[in-house]
Amino acid sequence: MFRQAVGLIIALACAACVTSVDFTPLAGNWQGQATSARGTFPTAWDVKPDGSVSWSSGSESGTGMLAPINQNSFRWVSSSGRTGLVTVHESPDGLLLRYDGDGPTKAELIRKK
Repeated sequence: MFRQAVGLIIALACAACVTSVDFTPLAGNWQGQATSARGTFPTAWDVKPDGSVSWSSGSESGTGMLAPINQNSFRWVSSSGRTGLVTVHESPDGLLLRYDGDGPTKAELIRKK
């Protein structure tokens, strides 16, 4: 619980530092795989224009928030307490989101062109 509260405070503080962030270029449904200590699971993120995210991975689901670091990097804070770095990359299949969790979880998601 403490970890979730600290993560939320960090996300809100980061978001408050930026007066206006438009996540519209990232908005949409992203599909991919997440890998953790428990295995590999299909994962999906639904990114909204305000940076909020609904996610599912395996049998888990929740919400989260992206807070900008720079043009292609974001701090991720999830309702589950997970935090990490999200980076955006170009790929032949469309935009690619890479999630590098502060714990053992990693994910790659594609938003199809």
